[in-house]
Amino acid sequence: MFKLFKTLRNAGTATVKYPFKPLEVAHGFRGKPEYVPEQCIACGACISACPANALTMETDLESGERRWQLFLGRCIYCARCEEVCPTRAIHLT
Repeated sequence: MFKLFKTLRNAGTATVKYPFKPLEVAHGFRGKPEYVPEQCIACGACISACPANALTMETDLESGERRWQLFLGRCIYCARCEEVCPTRAIHLT
C-alpha cells in the first residue's frame, strides 16, 4: 500500500491549475481564425480552400444577406483561409 502512495507522489501533477495558471500555447500555434464581415466580398475562396470543411457560407434568399460560419471543432488551424482571402477579411489571431 505504501509503495502505491510513493509511486503516486513521485508521478507529479497530471493537470494544469487553469484559473490560477494560464495555459501554455504550443509552439507554432497560428491562432483562431477571425472574420471581418465589412471586408468580405463573399467570393467563397476560403470555403473551397478549407481542407477540413470548417467554413460554410449561407445565403438568405429573402433578405439577400450572406452568413459566414466557422466550426472550430473541425478547424485544423492550417491558415489556408487566410492565405486565399483576397480582401484579408480572415486573419488568424
